[in-house]
Amino acid sequence: MNLTESELIAACLKRNSKAERLLWDTYAPKLFGVCRRYCPIRTEAEEVLQEGFIKIFDKLSQYKQNGSFESWLRKIMINTALTQLRLNKKYTFELDVNELTEVFLTDTDPLKQLEAKQLMNLIQTLPYPQQSVMNLFSIDGYSHKEIAELLGITEASSRVLLHRAKAKLIEQSAHNYPLSKKYGSK
Repeated sequence: MNLTESELIAACLKRNSKAERLLWDTYAPKLFGVCRRYCPIRTEAEEVLQEGFIKIFDKLSQYKQNGSFESWLRKIMINTALTQLRLNKKYTFELDVNELTEVFLTDTDPLKQLEAKQLMNLIQTLPYPQQSVMNLFSIDGYSHKEIAELLGITEASSRVLLHRAKAKLIEQSAHNYPLSKKYGSK
């Protein structure tokens, strides 16, 4: 079944099962990666993927074909994963006013030295609120305002969680992936 994206969407809107299967086959592998970033337990990620696709098919008529279809799918999947996290875990943390500094990765930042797989492995070890903020901000490109709305926290809390996540990742990267291993120095 060779369809353009628009034809595929139109066929899915008509509840064509072959088109729905093609949509699943085309996008499920990428979207499962999104689910795994937010739900490190495989079975939870699979549940989020299933529920996310149910929402995708239910909301497909709301898709306005003026933006990237894949981005629209990813947003639904991220929201589904975050909803699942909120149901399973409580976002609790204390806000320290002294930590309200924006932290960005610089060229000398140890996290820049890690390979993508190493960084993703480290992100999976973060507590859920930090992991979610790190994924949303650094990987999915959400602003602190958008993160605050999605997670039901303040923008300042989002910044603090990102700061804590980066600090913890830097600490873990030094422990788990010392530069001497990567560059062969003694």
